[in-house]
Amino acid sequence: MEETFKRWRAEDRSYYVETTLPFAANDRNGHLKPAEVFRLFMEIAGDDFGERGLSHKYMMDRGYYFILTRAQVHFASDIPDTARVTLRTWPYKTRSLQVYRGYEMRDADGALVACGTGVFMIIGPEGKPIRMSDFPFLSWDDAFCDAPVEYESKGRIRAKGDLAELGTVRASFNDLDRNGHVNNARYLAYAQDCLPVELQNRHITDVAIVYDAETREGADLHVRCDASACANDRLQPGEDGWVSVYGQGENGEPSFGCRFRFADAEAPQGSEGGE
Repeated sequence: MEETFKRWRAEDRSYYVETTLPFAANDRNGHLKPAEVFRLFMEIAGDDFGERGLSHKYMMDRGYYFILTRAQVHFASDIPDTARVTLRTWPYKTRSLQVYRGYEMRDADGALVACGTGVFMIIGPEGKPIRMSDFPFLSWDDAFCDAPVEYESKGRIRAKGDLAELGTVRASFNDLDRNGHVNNARYLAYAQDCLPVELQNRHITDVAIVYDAETREGADLHVRCDASACANDRLQPGEDGWVSVYGQGENGEPSFGCRFRFADAEAPQGSEGGE
């Protein structure tokens, strides 16, 4: 059973939640599920803003809402389900239309379990992204903490050549969140569910995702990979150790792109996550 013990804001202005890891956060092999960790990180981000008086309801009543544009998470270690963990989140910079946020998960001894970053936009009452300097409810300089050292997601994840089909997913009612479109964590679940079983069972060390378009209920998403990486019904990591997967609509329009890196597929010396 998931249980929250305490919440607090530290002197450096970052926000903490001490809780237990949900039973559903681990897969059948005892590895953390990327989609579940993303969900936990996004929820604590909402808690952070809610504690500042900017709850989802407060924002939506005034015609504003956050959308995640890209994110990346590094998994440093596995941890048993129901174990006690401490989650931390903090905004660390804005750039034009975007706000950047860091995340950490640590075990009861303070050892790092997972960390990452997310990049958000704020959609205003007219349905368009607004500049962070024009956001009327918060002075960002009063919220910033230090930037994370690593794991900032960079660039787009776009298909550049021929693609091979991995599967098709239809967005259902339970995939949606309060904004009326597919929740950001569900796209990672779509992508991982369409991987070959051999890759599903391997330990994921890093995942990055970029969101190109919102998906509504009933829409079909085609999950595809680079044809050059798929041979004899096997999907092989590239030379950098990553597997790229793309979600596309009925007409091939991009919905999302994500990349997985696995524990037994090491990246070359000096390579970095993201693009």
